[in-house]
Amino acid sequence: MQNCTRQRPVARLQPTGAEAERGRMDDLRTESMKGNNVAVSDSRVSNWRPGRGVLWQSWSINGEVCIKGLFPPFAGGGARLAHCLTWILRSFASRCRETYNGTGAIIFTYAGARTPTTLAWALSLGFNLALQDPKLIRQHVRHRGGDPAACPWPGFWLEGSTVEYFPLRIGREARQKLVVLGEQRQVFVSARTAPVTDSVARKWAAGLEVLAGVDEGAVLRLLDDDQECYLVNMFVRVHQQAGGRIRPRPSLEESYLRHEGLIEGLASLADAKQLPLRWHALWRLPSGMSWNDPGRGSWMRYPAVSFAMGVRKLENQAQLRDS
Repeated sequence: MQNCTRQRPVARLQPTGAEAERGRMDDLRTESMKGNNVAVSDSRVSNWRPGRGVLWQSWSINGEVCIKGLFPPFAGGGARLAHCLTWILRSFASRCRETYNGTGAIIFTYAGARTPTTLAWALSLGFNLALQDPKLIRQHVRHRGGDPAACPWPGFWLEGSTVEYFPLRIGREARQKLVVLGEQRQVFVSARTAPVTDSVARKWAAGLEVLAGVDEGAVLRLLDDDQECYLVNMFVRVHQQAGGRIRPRPSLEESYLRHEGLIEGLASLADAKQLPLRWHALWRLPSGMSWNDPGRGSWMRYPAVSFAMGVRKLENQAQLRDS
């Protein structure tokens, strides 16, 4: 009797789970370091991409981002800080989406004297130690053997470890010894292209002024030789559409051009205070995070959020000798 058993074709095994994710991240990192845009197949995102040297990514239900300053890291080093800022941005976006899913609230629109900004929350998640109380910052300076009265201290003292944004390697050793002294502010700006207003420029300049008054020598005396320390002016600008009537969601290209215009308007002030604008990013909210307008329905009143970071690295003599 003839054997009619039919053999099934054997499919080629494809990497799955963590192995597949590592391979994908390695590919993304390679393309990013070449200065290429990173394309991710996702029906939720647009086809337009920013120029060369800007990292574009889809974060799926958390929207999409355009980041300038991650690959290569900004001039004068800064890889640790560039990767850390990117993780903080991802935490920011994830927190906003989780809050919206659970409550319907756009969380970055809620901030006050007793309600920290969403960026402040993300910073506390991104560092082992995140101090924003002036009394506690002075206490920490004293604990390190410094003089709390040596100079005015910024609003944030951030300290701890950070990891590379790419690739996501399981078991990879964290990059240690990162200290950030920073100021952070949030403003609302028109989603339409327009010059930077005086009020926005004043808020950006206020943070720069505080950081310019920091005694760098007093800070460096508190640190170990292998610690990297930065002064960072952190500025969040929420793109807001006027509430008079329901408007369509701006495209990624429109939001990014608005973002670039804001960056250009702030750069000269940062350069004058020796805190050049080294890292900036645009987060485009996913279409699912719409604003509920009672009586008129849902629409994208807040289509995007811009992030700008004015940065100066503090270097002690040992680091200068090694550079």
